[in-house]
Amino acid sequence: MRISKFGGLVAIGLVAAGLAPQTAKADMIGSTFGWQYYGGGSAYNPDTGGSETSGVFTDNGGAGGSFIEPGPLEVFDIEADGDTITFDYSPDTTIGPWSSSPLSLAPTIYNGVAITLLSPGSWDSVTIDPATNMAGFGTSNFSFTDNQIEIDWQDLPFSNSTIVTLDIGFESATPEPGTLSLMLLLSLAISFCAARRRFRRLA
Repeated sequence: MRISKFGGLVAIGLVAAGLAPQTAKADMIGSTFGWQYYGGGSAYNPDTGGSETSGVFTDNGGAGGSFIEPGPLEVFDIEADGDTITFDYSPDTTIGPWSSSPLSLAPTIYNGVAITLLSPGSWDSVTIDPATNMAGFGTSNFSFTDNQIEIDWQDLPFSNSTIVTLDIGFESATPEPGTLSLMLLLSLAISFCAARRRFRRLA
């Protein structure tokens, strides 16, 4: 069976497009996150005494949210930059450790917080940064999918010097510049070949 030059070019273009990466390594600045605290077997929403147990923020390289228990008692700030999410306990006005709880959000959270990526992109890796100093905090205390990270503090100690930092591998939803260039060149080549075929039919 004979394959025309035009058909061959389309086939090559489809293969090349399939092999080319469709996402690009990037940082999280400008991404939008939602966060929700969980404890006692469900989402923790007392909504009393000036509490703050959930929210939405845009990553601007600094603080994005604060977990404040009724009282109000501020426990930690949530900070994000290009490739980390940090839980900073320096404003802590309570006394640790975290209490025990039934499972509040499967598969990981008994007493802890979930961070959800609300804007395009995905998380492909989450690891513990060496700056983390919460005693007992390890890989069993968090889990992640491409758009959510679950962190569990159950029974772990904390003070106003506690820091938990997670290193994040982030994939943007925008094709790499090389992929965009390849797609443009293929589009121009296919258009040129189609025009030549139309011209030959008219000649």
